[in-house]
Amino acid sequence: MTRQTSGGSTRRAVPLSTAAIIRCARELIEDDGLESLSMRRLAERLDTQAASLYRHVHNKEELVDLVADSLFGDFEPSLEYGPEDDWRSYLTRVATTYRSFLLGRRDAERVLAGRFAVGKNLVRLIEPVLQTLRDVGLNQRDSAYVLYLVIVHVQGFVLHEKAPLSASNAAGLSRELTLTSIRNILEHFPDEDFPRVREAAPFLAEPGLDARFRYGLELLLDGLALQVGTGSATS
Repeated sequence: MTRQTSGGSTRRAVPLSTAAIIRCARELIEDDGLESLSMRRLAERLDTQAASLYRHVHNKEELVDLVADSLFGDFEPSLEYGPEDDWRSYLTRVATTYRSFLLGRRDAERVLAGRFAVGKNLVRLIEPVLQTLRDVGLNQRDSAYVLYLVIVHVQGFVLHEKAPLSASNAAGLSRELTLTSIRNILEHFPDEDFPRVREAAPFLAEPGLDARFRYGLELLLDGLALQVGTGSATS
């Protein structure tokens, strides 16, 4: 099937299917950000009418659900518990791999954060994590809660990590220069009024976020270790 373009030439239209719509939606997000996603923009890219899309997806929110599960389909690193793993190293690997995954895809954290879009790709990923948590003695509820906390820690951290630090950063000033400016401002508050702010300024405006991510994750795992160690979370 071909369509007439505005210049008078013809081009072959992409066969419309749910998979083609999801693929095009992901391309649109990658190119122009999540804000750009609309049924109208999607129809333009697919060289069709917006009404045709609704034969495959009911609305934009359902489309975002499908995009979310499609993203999880790209999560290739194995989450299987390996012979070299203990529960702590395993959960650390899961969390750090997930963070890298989100950092490598435009607005992926915004698509996924807070959205529980149940699909085959999601359940394929969380099953081995839940199994590992059950194997160390957590009951069904606590296994689900720990999984939730790890996911929220990663997604929330990446949302913060990708967000502009300030108006100047949003306008194009580099993150490093923005943090230098923030540190200078913090260090110039009166010492008699804000001594703790001044002494913490180098760490509040620290450029690298890897150490902060690991610190938060370690605190979470320390809390879990107390439950595992005492058996208080067993069924």
